[in-house]
Amino acid sequence: MSTLVISSSRLIGLDIALIACRPLGLFFKLSLSFGDSFSHRLYLVIFPLFSFLSFVGQRCHLGFILLESKRVLGGILVLVNSVQRPTNLSQSIQEDTIRRFDPQTFTWENTPTLPYKEDSSPFKAITRQLLFSGGHDLPVELRYFEIGPGGYSTLERHEHAHVVVVARGSGRVLIGSQVCNIDLNDLVQIPPMTWHQFQPAADQTLGILCIVSTNRDRPQRPDEADLTALCDETEVATFIKV
Repeated sequence: MSTLVISSSRLIGLDIALIACRPLGLFFKLSLSFGDSFSHRLYLVIFPLFSFLSFVGQRCHLGFILLESKRVLGGILVLVNSVQRPTNLSQSIQEDTIRRFDPQTFTWENTPTLPYKEDSSPFKAITRQLLFSGGHDLPVELRYFEIGPGGYSTLERHEHAHVVVVARGSGRVLIGSQVCNIDLNDLVQIPPMTWHQFQPAADQTLGILCIVSTNRDRPQRPDEADLTALCDETEVATFIKV
């Protein structure tokens, strides 16, 4: 039976090659940034290669070295896959998906407090925070409006519907020709082309979460004929602010 003989110089070369393979561990660690499955796919290619070469050279020093290197490679993969993702990556995910709420100021982090509207529509003591502006196949906006004591939203209507949840305080709302009381956690649906206006209760702040489509028409304000029709109801006439 013939035996493959490898010179000491070749063995030294193989030892150097094996040592040079140690950066593979770093490569596997970096591959985690491309997804957990990437390192597994690479391992499935390299591991059989080491096994095949070990089988061919199992009766020589080359086989011993390859078998040992295969065990090292397997250990590297187990170690790398047990390491958690970098902290800054998890922090980045949280920053993109979670905005912390401050109950003292009723604001969300990284969310500016904006004017209610940029045009000349009549309103008083009301601000806006845009919490979600569409994305991930969800074509809606989520906004938080806060109306201070004595304030009111614009009396208007539009072709799109929207849904409101009372998040702070209490107040009243005009829906069509009716004025209704609203309290914390109440849900209000505004149908299309329905006159509406929100006002807080006396000496209170009214905060509302409003869900509306990103693709919507501009609001319409009432003309003289509309106001005359609305004021046919005494309760409405004393409620609305224009």
